[in-house]
Amino acid sequence: MENHRDLVHVLKSHGMKITPVRSLILQYIIDNHYREILLNEIYDYLKEKFIESDKSSIYRNIELFKQLDIIYEVNSSNNQKTYKYGFDTKLHPFFICKSCGKLVDIEKQNFEKIEGKIIDFLSENNLSAIFYGYCDTCKK
Repeated sequence: MENHRDLVHVLKSHGMKITPVRSLILQYIIDNHYREILLNEIYDYLKEKFIESDKSSIYRNIELFKQLDIIYEVNSSNNQKTYKYGFDTKLHPFFICKSCGKLVDIEKQNFEKIEGKIIDFLSENNLSAIFYGYCDTCKK
C-alpha cells in the first residue's frame, strides 16, 4: 500500500496544493484503507483535529481523489455513498446483500481466478466488481 508521502507526491505532480485539510483526509483514507468510509466520518475526524472545513470542501477533495484514482466510490443498495482506498490495487470485488444492504469485500484469494480475465477484457485499472445476492443472515 502507498503511504502518505507517496500520495502527496501524486497530488503535487498534478499541480495540487497540499493543504492541512487535504493532508488529513489522505491520512484518514490511508488509516482506514481496509474499509468503506462515509463523508460524515471524514467530517467528524477533521472536527476532532480542530480543523474547520465544511462538507462541500471535503466532498470536493473526495472528488479530486476519485479523479486521481486514489479512492473510488461505492454505492450500497441503500444508495449511501461510501469511499474506499484503491490506489495500489487493480480490481475491487464486492458483495452487496439485496435484502439488508450489507457491503462485503470479497476475499482476494477467492477472486483471483477470474480477476485476470476481467482486467484483460476491460483493460483498465481500479475497477469495481459488484455482486448482488443474500448474506448468510438474510438467507435464513
